[in-house]
Amino acid sequence: MLFWVMTNPLYGQTPIVVEAGPVNQNNTDGPVENSYLAIDISNCTSIQFSVDYSFNLSWEGSGNMEYLDECGGCAGDLSDPTAGGCDNCWDFMWMQFFIDGNEEDAEVIGDSGTTDAEQFGTYTSPIFCTDGALDADIIITNQNWAATETNTFSNVTILCWEGVPEITTNDPICGNDDLDLIGSAGDESVVDTWEWTNDGAGAIDDPSAQITFATGPEDGEEYVLTTTDENNCTGSASVVVTIEDVPEVFPAGPLEVCDIDNDGEENFDLTTLDNTVSGGTGTVLWFEDDMLTTSISNPDDFLSTPTTVYAVVEDNGCQSVPEPVDLDLLENPEPIAASNFVDFCVGEGEDLELDEVGDFADSWEWSGPDGFSSTEQDPTVIITSTSQSGTYIVTATDVTGNCSATSEITINVGNSPNAVASASATDVCANSNVNLFETGGDGVDWDWSGPDAFSSDLQDPTINNITAAGTGDYIVTVTDVTGCTNTASVAINVGTLMAGMSGGADLCPNQCTDEDTDLEFLLSGGSEPYTVSVVVNGIPLPGFAIDIDETVRVCHDEDLIFPDVDLGSDPITISLPSSFLPMSMELVSVTDDAGCMAIIDPANNTIDLDLLDMPSINIPSPDPFCIDATGTVDLTSMDNEITGGDNSVDVVWFSDMAGEDMIGSPNAYDPNDGVPVYAAVDDGNCFSDIIEVDFEFFLTPIIDVEEPIMGCAMPFELPDPEDIATIENVNDPVYYLDMDLQDGPYNP
Repeated sequence: MLFWVMTNPLYGQTPIVVEAGPVNQNNTDGPVENSYLAIDISNCTSIQFSVDYSFNLSWEGSGNMEYLDECGGCAGDLSDPTAGGCDNCWDFMWMQFFIDGNEEDAEVIGDSGTTDAEQFGTYTSPIFCTDGALDADIIITNQNWAATETNTFSNVTILCWEGVPEITTNDPICGNDDLDLIGSAGDESVVDTWEWTNDGAGAIDDPSAQITFATGPEDGEEYVLTTTDENNCTGSASVVVTIEDVPEVFPAGPLEVCDIDNDGEENFDLTTLDNTVSGGTGTVLWFEDDMLTTSISNPDDFLSTPTTVYAVVEDNGCQSVPEPVDLDLLENPEPIAASNFVDFCVGEGEDLELDEVGDFADSWEWSGPDGFSSTEQDPTVIITSTSQSGTYIVTATDVTGNCSATSEITINVGNSPNAVASASATDVCANSNVNLFETGGDGVDWDWSGPDAFSSDLQDPTINNITAAGTGDYIVTVTDVTGCTNTASVAINVGTLMAGMSGGADLCPNQCTDEDTDLEFLLSGGSEPYTVSVVVNGIPLPGFAIDIDETVRVCHDEDLIFPDVDLGSDPITISLPSSFLPMSMELVSVTDDAGCMAIIDPANNTIDLDLLDMPSINIPSPDPFCIDATGTVDLTSMDNEITGGDNSVDVVWFSDMAGEDMIGSPNAYDPNDGVPVYAAVDDGNCFSDIIEVDFEFFLTPIIDVEEPIMGCAMPFELPDPEDIATIENVNDPVYYLDMDLQDGPYNP
């Protein structure tokens, strides 16, 4: 049978719901018993029963439930409730409550004197002390006789005061340890008092405390805890103390192991000391610290540096005091087997010199093929036979004799094979393919090496697209079936030609590049002369030959229809018609005198030229110039008229139509040097056509007045100017009466 236990936080009791219900009993025609047996109350110091009940009909009046007084001749004997007048009449509900089989309480609804007030309600029993009882029973018996009559009960519950104590101790205890006494209960809130007692010499620190301890307990001594709940009911629990002896621990160690990798840590098997530490009794526990806070879970394989660990012997639940054990690491030999060579050929006169060059060794033992053995650190073996090929092993042992390690080296002994190296050609052009050959006939393995990081394990490899970096010796190492080697070499010379193009400048109409802007072919390697092929605007020009330091001049010729190459000029001249400008000239190939093709530099293989516009120029119409005392005229006064007012260009003056003799100071030109003069406009890139500029010039008059004009006659007559002044460069001088030359002229 299943019961529900719930906590009642308001009253400190735990309800044990025996039957939640509702359970309906209808027209039973006799007594029907519902039994709830063996309800666990072992944790309860006191209990109280309660049942909710109801009847579908009232008790008083006819046609309702019939209680005892309404059934004539019914004796009301619950042990025989159908006897006499009870049969087919008496309706009731009988509730019985038992503790450990003893009926402690009962209630009958429907007995004599029942009223309508008992049609429904809750019956609650008195509170009972359990006095250590384990079980409770509840029996509910119902009887009714009509289809219209129903007895109902629900919430069949036992309220439990869980005050029965439990004891927790550290029993068994070891030696003179105190005994911990810890009391608890299912619901400690219902416990009013705690009381500890014992039957021996142990002294309880606080007998009325829930949690306390006892000093000096005796083996077999009983300790009893009695609780009293809020209903003044008691419960008790007891424990009998067992005292074990503290195990003995014995010194051990230090534990020494070889540090295989010499890295300062190694795996220790601590269990090898278990028997020594425990003396053969109990279990040994290992810890990393003397406070025993960090246990060693794998003592048979404990990875550690040199340190101290702690052993504890445990027996019958008791532990010894911790015993320190030192862990020490021994330096393990680190042998390294070495030799002067690993490959030997019989007859070359080389002896095998074996060496052990490691650390921490104190003794050595060598073994090897053909019965070789030695206890020297660095023995020597005279090579006389291929039977001495094989593995030579050295075992190195430390000074303690406990740590050792081995190292080995493999020695190959054979006969030198024949090696012959050759090539398909030894003087080759760059980018060609070269075949290498080894034809000695003894090899089974080949290792070629050479310039430009060349390597191959083929007998007859091919070098594809060889470059200048491939010039040099190609060496082949030949290995025969015995592992013996020999070498041979062949020298390859690579003629590498590199080509590019630089220079060039945009062209002025009908002009050429000059010494500073001529095309220069950048050539390196190969042999002169070089045959050059170029493409202009996608049209190939005839190939031409140049030397390594030769340049090419590019000109514009507005009279041409197709490009023209003048191979007889110096430098070679390529003339282009206007339709070919702007021009893109691409260097497509260069071949040297040996027929080797150049590697064209992709960053310097194209020259772009354009045809610049010729600046315009105007022929001036200058006024005559008057020559002052300096005797010069300012030709630059005509610059604005010549350029049409364009200040972004310059006027350049020449004394000849060819434009070869430039006038250095046109702002102070002596016309006695020649008239006419010649001018051109320079826009910074190109000159305009040269024009002829003619002009007139006259000497500026010079008048030096030597005396004032004096006279009293009226009308006044002006004297002849030559009578009062020295006059030069004037034919007919006249007078003005103001400095602004407005009032005049007047003749003398």
